[in-house]
Amino acid sequence: CTGGRGPLEHAVRIRDGSATPLLLECKVSYEELPPAALVEYQFADGGGDDGKWHLSMVCLEYLLAFRAGKFADWEKRLLQPTCKAEFRRMVAIGPVYNVFDHHMFPSAEEDKSRFEVTDDNGRKVILPRPVAALRIWDVEKQAYEDVDPTLDGAPAVGPERETYWANMIEKLKENFPEETEECLAAAAN
Repeated sequence: CTGGRGPLEHAVRIRDGSATPLLLECKVSYEELPPAALVEYQFADGGGDDGKWHLSMVCLEYLLAFRAGKFADWEKRLLQPTCKAEFRRMVAIGPVYNVFDHHMFPSAEEDKSRFEVTDDNGRKVILPRPVAALRIWDVEKQAYEDVDPTLDGAPAVGPERETYWANMIEKLKENFPEETEECLAAAAN
């Protein structure tokens, strides 16, 4: 079948002898799409679902547009935290160079608490959990194609990332001297 996005592969659900299309909603465009049109993702941060592929809630077109501003958003959250708990956990998690979003790339129930804190007002704050890998099914080739998970504006893999994080730690020490030293001391132990 061919749609506005090119060839589509459909899945159907058969219940009581009746077939209906299996469609899922993209959390950005709110379009109903077949599962093959959604990006798949993996985490690699020590959670219970490491190495497993999961179906995201976003199509490739909107993922690429979404990832454009997320690095700047992450930097802003780190430099202007809403509470000490968020700041401590974000420093402990370290730099986030890959795409993240808890709606599009949900964590397994058993991993959610590792990426949540309670702010000074008792509200739950969800921390970034970056994906490690992305892929999309290519209907024409009948094979998966890798999708780069790197956020636009993030430093390149290698020494640039180490330099970036060292410079960010210096900025944090200037802006939040006590909290940053506490975080670094806790990480060293």
